[in-house]
Amino acid sequence: MSMFLNALLWVVYCYLTFWMLYFLFFGIVGHFRKSRPVGRSWSATFLVLIPAYKEDDVIVDSVVSAVNHSYPNDMYDVVVVADSLLSETLDRLREIPVEVLEVSFDNSTKSRSINAALAAIRNDYDAVVVLDADNHMASDFLSKMATKCNRGAKAIQGHRIAKSIGSKMALLDAVSEEVNNHIFRLGHREVGLSSALAGSGMVFEYSLFKEVMAQVEAVGGFDRELELRLIEQGIRIDYVPDAYIFDEKVATHDAFRHQRRRWFAAQYHYLGRYARSGVKALFKGHIDYADKVLQGAQVSRLLLPGLLVAFGTVAAIFALSPSWVFWAISLAGSVVALLIAIPARFYNRFLVGAMVEIPTTFVSMLLLHFTLKGANKTFIHTKHGQDDGKPESRQKAPYCN
Repeated sequence: MSMFLNALLWVVYCYLTFWMLYFLFFGIVGHFRKSRPVGRSWSATFLVLIPAYKEDDVIVDSVVSAVNHSYPNDMYDVVVVADSLLSETLDRLREIPVEVLEVSFDNSTKSRSINAALAAIRNDYDAVVVLDADNHMASDFLSKMATKCNRGAKAIQGHRIAKSIGSKMALLDAVSEEVNNHIFRLGHREVGLSSALAGSGMVFEYSLFKEVMAQVEAVGGFDRELELRLIEQGIRIDYVPDAYIFDEKVATHDAFRHQRRRWFAAQYHYLGRYARSGVKALFKGHIDYADKVLQGAQVSRLLLPGLLVAFGTVAAIFALSPSWVFWAISLAGSVVALLIAIPARFYNRFLVGAMVEIPTTFVSMLLLHFTLKGANKTFIHTKHGQDDGKPESRQKAPYCN
């Protein structure tokens, strides 16, 4: 029995330590980036597509921001794909110079809304921008993306960043996204691999997007399927770290759980679906695609330190192998990987206060793994625009470098 437990712990240790080294490597190389200003251009035409499912609280402000964007008005159109919006919200949207396409599905998904819009739109564009209903583009977002498009980029991820922070959970969500930005976008691009897509703040060559999206029927995690299909075709996904998209962060534990449950379900679904092709790609030298498939097997950055502590404690109490020293070294590495991926602007008293939520969040995320059955067959909507109701917890998002 002891030999079995030792063998099992070694397997778990190797798995967790691999991901510690993975995060640490990309966290370090992400700091090697030299300043490379993108520049601005006004010579590309854009379709700004905003799918909105029951987002009555935030959609109007987002649309007003989009139509008032500082890019030539005749060079972009804003289209709202309205799914289950209230009639009064639709009336307010129609008062704005924006096209509203109403859609309805038995099972609503973002991919279905996008495909319905692409089928209905008759105009042609150089590129399409996909936003969430709560997103606001920074004033120079389209001009920077136009420059990238003119340089031949076919798929680009902008820098999603917190619009504001209204609770401790929203702060943790904002920090989590910045860690993802650093490791899976900035760090990956520094070694020539594709950036991860974020689900919004994304720009694609218009004809390419229509072609690939027609193949996507994802219920959850459509961005995951989209990036795998693009990379499988040999298309590199670029990342522009100074092209900002301001995004509402989830503010409550319930919203956080809904969001993570959807993400975990999509992650494991696409791992199972693409694992075989990922292994084949590895042997064929298609590292970019193999890496993206491999990411489906990753352990959450928040769960990693907690799991190392838990298994290391078991090893120490029962004198099992590997010893607690190995676990402690990997724990230190995982903490360093996280700390170096968090932008310096977040190191303040608010972050210290938010850390009290980490133990509860760890347990919640761990338990979510036992509730994933069927989660990728039904659309799970994450509500935005809420906070914890405590004025002292609200702060402006620290997005400036």
